[in-house]
Amino acid sequence: MCTTGCSRVIAICLYILAGVSIVCNIILFFPDFSPEFSKNDQITEEVKYMGGFIGGGILALIPAIHIHLTSSKGCCNNRCGMFLSIGFAAAGVAGAVYSLSAAGLGLAKGPYCEYVDPKTPTATGEWIRPFENSTGSYLEDKKLWGGCMKPEGVVEFNLTLFSILLFSAGVQLVLCLIQMVNGLFGCLCGTCAGDKGAVESREEGWRVQVMGPLRYRCPPLNIQPASPPLVSTSSQICRPHTHLMFLKTHKTASSTLINMIYRFGDQNELRFALPMGYLLGYPFEFNVHRIKGYRGPGGGKYDVMANHLRFNKAEINKVMHGDTFYFSILRNPLKLAESSFAYFRDICPAFRKAKSLGDFANNPSKFYNPHARNNHYARNLLWFDFGMDANVNFSEELAHRGEALIRKTFKLILLTEYFDQSMVLLRHALCWPLDAVVSFTLNAAIYKSPKDKGVDLSLTEAQREKLREWNALDWHLYQTFNRSFWEDVRRFGQERMDQEVALLRTRRDNLAHICLRNGGKRVEAQNIRDKGLRPYQCGSIRILGYELQPDLDNATAQICMKLIRPEMQYKELLDAKQFPKALSSTVESTTATDENEPVRIAALLRGSGGRASTSSGATGCGRASTSSGATGGGRASTSSGATGAAGRLPAVEPLVAAGRLPAVEPLVVEVPLVVPGPGL
Repeated sequence: MCTTGCSRVIAICLYILAGVSIVCNIILFFPDFSPEFSKNDQITEEVKYMGGFIGGGILALIPAIHIHLTSSKGCCNNRCGMFLSIGFAAAGVAGAVYSLSAAGLGLAKGPYCEYVDPKTPTATGEWIRPFENSTGSYLEDKKLWGGCMKPEGVVEFNLTLFSILLFSAGVQLVLCLIQMVNGLFGCLCGTCAGDKGAVESREEGWRVQVMGPLRYRCPPLNIQPASPPLVSTSSQICRPHTHLMFLKTHKTASSTLINMIYRFGDQNELRFALPMGYLLGYPFEFNVHRIKGYRGPGGGKYDVMANHLRFNKAEINKVMHGDTFYFSILRNPLKLAESSFAYFRDICPAFRKAKSLGDFANNPSKFYNPHARNNHYARNLLWFDFGMDANVNFSEELAHRGEALIRKTFKLILLTEYFDQSMVLLRHALCWPLDAVVSFTLNAAIYKSPKDKGVDLSLTEAQREKLREWNALDWHLYQTFNRSFWEDVRRFGQERMDQEVALLRTRRDNLAHICLRNGGKRVEAQNIRDKGLRPYQCGSIRILGYELQPDLDNATAQICMKLIRPEMQYKELLDAKQFPKALSSTVESTTATDENEPVRIAALLRGSGGRASTSSGATGCGRASTSSGATGGGRASTSSGATGAAGRLPAVEPLVAAGRLPAVEPLVVEVPLVVPGPGL
């Protein structure tokens, strides 16, 4: 049993004993269960000392409450709390001694009663303490008890209740002394979790065993500076969340996030709710039949859901665990509009009709038809992804109602503009190790200039304001959750946040130096030698990827490959791993003659004849969402360096080179990191 478990048991016992002591002391005020004797001051003197009420009651409850809080998850469970419990337990010891003394005196001196000497039964009774000088010998001679005429049965009454108080006080004394020792171990060793499933240091640490089953496990003292505690030192060791629902919003760096989720789930053998194509029914509201291999309510729950879908809580609840951690990410709607206009222009009629983003911003209603397919990309896209109607007119009441619905379900909302800070908050919320949230920016884009037949994304200030009004619901969400985000940062601690962000970036730079060519500089898809690592291309933008360092050993190559594998290719590997029997063949990399063509994942071709079976609402700039009736396993895309996703991979720590590494370009999301303005 660890220190927290021991404290919890002691606290519960003290609660019970304190209650018993208080009740017994109160009853002692009413001999023969009548208030008459208390009114006439005809009660035993030791009852008035209120040893059971004050000593065994209040002075025992105070340490019990503190000890209980110290042992409770997420509340006061720290070395300081355990140290303070020593003082509170000492107060409990004092209270137990006081209650023990009062009860002992009450038993030794006997009751206050109307006494008639049995030798002279005709004598008139008087109110005295007949056994006061008997030093307790009256307890052995029950014949003497009959001399107490009033209150009736007072000797048995006092004997029973004072004996209970004596026993309770004795047990309280022992428990509080144990807690003083337990608190000392908790202070020196930290509050520990003996469960191997908890996130612990790799080293076992040392143990102290006393009193048989009471075993204390202390964490090792040589904590590695490169990986700080998953939670603050004021919190108890936590368990990693393995039930996750990430609402993958569009153009918000969500592809980088899903890579982290894929890696964590892959390594920990989690069960993914994978789509039959690449979208879980998007842009239609999600329903469970969009999940590949779904077999009805009896098919079990999924651990992870992260692919693009339109949020529908009722349907998601059918397949996800009750303790699922919901989170998502938002981006400034102006930046989101720029990215969406460039990326979705070929499939979104409202964007396609406009000459430029500024042209669209001048009069969005001119181009926008709410009933046209794929026009949802052009207005309140975040609001739409959260499952709400993006075409309703803005009102404060509606905006606050939508915000409340999101807060009710989602435990954490991240921000693209503060991606590294978001990763720090996320890893602590999920209780994940640092390396689980280290990532390279995936799906980053270069926009072609108008001169290169690209898209004109320039905006005047007036056009920006019009876009804010056009996306008013998204703007409300962004402002609201921006404030919440910085409140979370303040609670976390700004200095601590700065330290962990610096650590995260250093870790990323180290891995870039180890894994990537040119220190991690991104390259265009056609220049990536390993065609299995080429990101999918769409619209008038160029999606960039990475090149692995040559001559990496196998273990290092596997880890590095996971960090840079594009979303579609990674999804196919998970698909092949989760549905091995459905895997019909392996997709070959694009041939040399196709080097200027984007990588298209062959698993989009489902059903007979190799044709893509798509739903009527399938969207995504060339990506198809297979219909709910589609069957068969997808073909997996593999690269020359891929070795398969099955099995756990070694930790990243051994890959970090010793000594100071040369400075490299930081790999952060390409959005200015600014201080939140007064409007946010």
